[in-house]
Amino acid sequence: MVEQLEHGSEGEVKHAAQALERAASIQRLNSQGLYQSMYGAQIVNAGALRPLVKLLKEGPDGAKEQAAAALGILAIGDEQIRGQILNKGALQPLVTLLKDGSEDGKAHAAGALSYLTSKSLERTLEMVKSGALQPLVTLLTEGSVKATEHATALLCDVADASEQLRSELIAAGALPPLVLLLTEGSKTAKILAATVLRILAAYSDQRSAQILGAGALKPLVDLLKQGPHSARETAAVALANLARNSEHRSEQIINACTLQPLVMLLKVGSEDAKHNSACLLGKLAASSEERSAEIFNADVLQPLVRMLKKGPDEAKERAAFTLVKLAANSRRRMAQIIKAGVPDSLLSERFADAASTCVSAISTDAEEAAAAAAAADLLAEEELAKVRDLSNHSISDTHFNFHQHA
Repeated sequence: MVEQLEHGSEGEVKHAAQALERAASIQRLNSQGLYQSMYGAQIVNAGALRPLVKLLKEGPDGAKEQAAAALGILAIGDEQIRGQILNKGALQPLVTLLKDGSEDGKAHAAGALSYLTSKSLERTLEMVKSGALQPLVTLLTEGSVKATEHATALLCDVADASEQLRSELIAAGALPPLVLLLTEGSKTAKILAATVLRILAAYSDQRSAQILGAGALKPLVDLLKQGPHSARETAAVALANLARNSEHRSEQIINACTLQPLVMLLKVGSEDAKHNSACLLGKLAASSEERSAEIFNADVLQPLVRMLKKGPDEAKERAAFTLVKLAANSRRRMAQIIKAGVPDSLLSERFADAASTCVSAISTDAEEAAAAAAAADLLAEEELAKVRDLSNHSISDTHFNFHQHA
């Protein structure tokens, strides 16, 4: 086959490339639990890479497509073969095929690039430098299903690579097609598009505003409500990132969110999804007493307490934030939270901070502000004494409000 690939007629070359692709596509699990070509090493050792890359550069269109497909399959799960393919000069002709190839050619080129550059910052930067960014964005709306999925996967790596590339991605017009994929893409494309938006929102308040301005809120919330489990997790993280550092964005997201999917993710999601669901639930609880009671009655206490006790520092902070919001204005909820093992010192400290901030805000005198803070500390201790008494006896539904006391 390698001889035909190098010296055969046009038909023989295309046939040989197809045969190599079929042979390479027979896969097995390697020792790391990743799929890779069962015969990839034999194909490479037989000298197939050089003629495949040459075909990719100089062959007829149909043969270029087959060469790209074969190279992509050979790259799956085998870092050594990936390096060899790139060392043979495959990157630039793959980008050229991505720009100028047929629909199938673009799909095979995007697939090969996704396998060759996946999780490699250096290779991702080289791919963008070679001119891949704009054709990848174009594939989001004009490519086949597979091409779109491969292009979106590549854009995840682009977004994760550097601030410069995130800015270039926005400048290339990626937001509208990414938002469109949230509603019209395949299951895989929806998850990948939400992932790109999650990454973009995590690094910039300005981009978060742009993402919401592009219409991402409703489709992300719809994905949170109705998507498959992995899509719901990704949407929850994206929404939490979008809500950061902006009361206006937080309010938009809170008003659009519903409780049930967030509670489900808090209980059975991945660790990242649990942490971000806790954050959103805290913001929902802070929005109204009705929401706070509804969240508390959805059996969120135990997962939040587990997160507070055993989670990483950022997760503990989110759990504490949500528990404090749930405890506000209700001695019954506060007593149950303390009974569940939450240190009352945490609640005392948080409520004292809230009360002192409220009082200090209306006082311009330093001594008055200090007196207000001390009064807030005392108030918090008085309220906690009442709550401790409730937790030891019957629990009433009495409400309280530190801001009113202050």
